[in-house]
Amino acid sequence: MIYLLLFFLPGLVFLLNSFNKKGISEFIAYIIGFSLSFYIVLIWLIKPLNIPLTGLTYLILIASILFLIINVRIASFEKVGFGKSEIIILVAFIMLFALRLLPMFLQIAPPGSDISAPAYIARLIYDLDRLPNSTEVISHIPEHGVYSAGLPLVSSLVSLTSNLPVFRSIFIFSCLAYVFLTLGLYIFLLKFFDKEMAAVSAIAAGFFAVNTSPNTMLALFFILISLSLIFDLNKSFSRDKLAFLLITLIAALLTQPLALISFSALLIPSAFAFALLIISFNNIFVKTLPFFLVIGIFLYIFYLYVSVSMCSVTKADIDAFAWIDHTIGKNALFEVNYSDAGVWLPAIIGRNILIVEEKLSRNEKPLIRKRQASYIYIGSKAIGPSGIKKEALEKAPWKFRRIYSNDGAQVWKVL
Repeated sequence: MIYLLLFFLPGLVFLLNSFNKKGISEFIAYIIGFSLSFYIVLIWLIKPLNIPLTGLTYLILIASILFLIINVRIASFEKVGFGKSEIIILVAFIMLFALRLLPMFLQIAPPGSDISAPAYIARLIYDLDRLPNSTEVISHIPEHGVYSAGLPLVSSLVSLTSNLPVFRSIFIFSCLAYVFLTLGLYIFLLKFFDKEMAAVSAIAAGFFAVNTSPNTMLALFFILISLSLIFDLNKSFSRDKLAFLLITLIAALLTQPLALISFSALLIPSAFAFALLIISFNNIFVKTLPFFLVIGIFLYIFYLYVSVSMCSVTKADIDAFAWIDHTIGKNALFEVNYSDAGVWLPAIIGRNILIVEEKLSRNEKPLIRKRQASYIYIGSKAIGPSGIKKEALEKAPWKFRRIYSNDGAQVWKVL
């Protein structure tokens, strides 16, 4: 977590030298937005140069630290507002940060299987130490090089320059994406409402970001920053703000090109409408605030329950993956279910997979041979229908042989 603070140094350098006075929460939102968008856009632009990302990241961090030491004075921090209301709002966002990160301590990997796709790409970036030209580990089509770069890229950078596994790095950013989106809503609403109203409306609207992919939330965060910068440019034009605007817009496109037309984009007008409702029914809102707080607590408990129950990776799976990594060759191809931990094999140990959606029958051995899969993995916990069932494999011992089993996690050899 301490390293993440260093990761945002480029934004701190830019803000202290380019922006007028901002409240502390607004200041932090812009720092995060500029740092993340800077890394995404810069690395995408220099992709043809094949520069190792580990060295580049360290170079950026060192340059940022040196710049702060040489050029930044204590007076520069006078641009940051620390009024009473600012401190209260900051504490609210810190609490939100802690609540959103709590799943990191309750489960091994992100909930669901959809997030495993950007996790695959993050692992590819980590293994290559640069942006890949192909996502062959996923699609097995060498020329398939189109992918959303934002979330996988920033996650892999953290893993490349720390000891954190890639799947845990992407877990952190998938949790923080909720906080980033809320911060983005906050600085956007500040253009229309006072600080307290903007904070309450942003936090309330942020809790409705359910079933929203972290990639989409990160892209919306960049878009909200861009919209806020447009308002700032109308008041006082500067080349620095224009450059910041262009960088965040490009980062949004690289992260999720269709974010603004997704269903999740309705969170922006929803937060705006929520603020208007509070203004219109202020007395009623104040009287019913305890009720809304209780509802919020129950919603958060439900969020934690869903997050933990929808995590398909268990300790038994991690042990099985370690066994695979030490026992089975790197080029082996695994048939896996989309509903269990098998779908995380590429992200956690970098192994190739083929996802089976339908029930495996006796007549499917030629299909497995054709697709060159020599192993089958069955996870210890299924969070949905499974295409491959161990009962079907046990009924055909002349075709499939179990070579590993531990607490429900199984590896089968295709004979």
